[in-house]
Amino acid sequence: MPKIIGHRGAMGEEPENTLLGIRKALEYVDGAEIDVHLTKDKKFIVMHDDTVNRTTNGKGKVRDFTAKEIRELDAGKGEKVPFLQEVIGIVKQSSAMLFIELKCDNAEELLAKEVMDSGIMDRIVVKSFDHRRMKRIKEICPKMVTDCLLVSRPIDIVSILNNAKADMLSINYKSADSDLIADCHRAGKSVFVWNIDTLEEMKLFKMFGADYIGTNYPSKINGKS
Repeated sequence: MPKIIGHRGAMGEEPENTLLGIRKALEYVDGAEIDVHLTKDKKFIVMHDDTVNRTTNGKGKVRDFTAKEIRELDAGKGEKVPFLQEVIGIVKQSSAMLFIELKCDNAEELLAKEVMDSGIMDRIVVKSFDHRRMKRIKEICPKMVTDCLLVSRPIDIVSILNNAKADMLSINYKSADSDLIADCHRAGKSVFVWNIDTLEEMKLFKMFGADYIGTNYPSKINGKS
């Protein structure tokens, strides 16, 4: 049975990457996926884009804001932009998993330290589209679980994962099938398929053997239907 993970918390149901959405995910499914950037004063905040424009009432690049300034913004429904530490605190109170997508450069050491100090490193997966970041994370902490993100399917997916020393593959569901999942499993790699937003798709990828399924609608796609 795959674990179901709420994408950006519960992106289809609550403001994305907010504590409200993350709590919604933890209420219904097995974990939450979030994105992190560094502020001007080197604090990890939870946000997908490199600007605050789309998801808050502010304008500008995340890296140009201090943590205090970011906290003054409205991230939807009166929610504040969370700090990574706040999310870790919520996850610690549960048995849930946390997937952290690193969205910025030159932050591997800082993120590795936060995860190692979290007390729940065994329930955290760090991921990125930039596979060099994942290789660097592994060099810093070989025990940390890392995950390479891909949208499309390359010819030799296992070599890509091995070169990055990654434990997992995250791939868009349109590029995934049972053969890809089986190839990864034979190489000892887990597979996270995103984003599954219908029960029919969830049942299909459950049959294919996906280890994790990301969804924007955790109250609907929760493995209980």
